[in-house]
Amino acid sequence: MLVSQTRLCEGKTLEVATTQWPHPHEPVLVWRRARSWKHGPTPEQLERARQRLLTTRKYFFRCKFCQELADSGWSYESDVCYGCATVHFGVLY
Repeated sequence: MLVSQTRLCEGKTLEVATTQWPHPHEPVLVWRRARSWKHGPTPEQLERARQRLLTTRKYFFRCKFCQELADSGWSYESDVCYGCATVHFGVLY
């Protein structure tokens, strides 16, 4: 359920997977361009860019209950993941 994914496309573009909900019962994983390099990144540049993405609220958040890093598409509230919403608030999905 809680996915944090990135990929390097064509050696020059860093993409991040985000979850969207076109229907209430059907999540869809969508890849979005997050960063591009003209000649491709060095391993250090790529790692720095990936680490920055993990702290970008647009893509990920840390649940205030379980402290897990979660895809923003799986948030019940701005800082509660779906799993903890079920445990702490009785929300059923």
